[in-house]
Amino acid sequence: MSNNILNDSEKGYFFQYIMNASYSNNCDERFMTMTVLIKLLGSKYREICLTRLVEMIDTEPYNNKVQMLYRLKETDIQDSKIQYIFDKGVADSHYWVRKVALER
Repeated sequence: MSNNILNDSEKGYFFQYIMNASYSNNCDERFMTMTVLIKLLGSKYREICLTRLVEMIDTEPYNNKVQMLYRLKETDIQDSKIQYIFDKGVADSHYWVRKVALER
């Protein structure tokens, strides 16, 4: 029995749904999709996920940025795009975002 619940085609549809939802007007929905994008960094969609996360660090409210940075600390922090996200966090106007980004 396979551990994969979704076949490749279904994974593609799921990824498209997550990417579309990451542009939602609902802050909570964007937060949930951000966490899924971070979990997908170990998949073949890594570069697309990182590109969207780079966009999100510029546009999300401070609480989503803080949670993104906390979750990214557990990943490959040496990746240049992840370092860029932390650098953007260090330059952010909100105190908590800067504080978490500096703790890397």
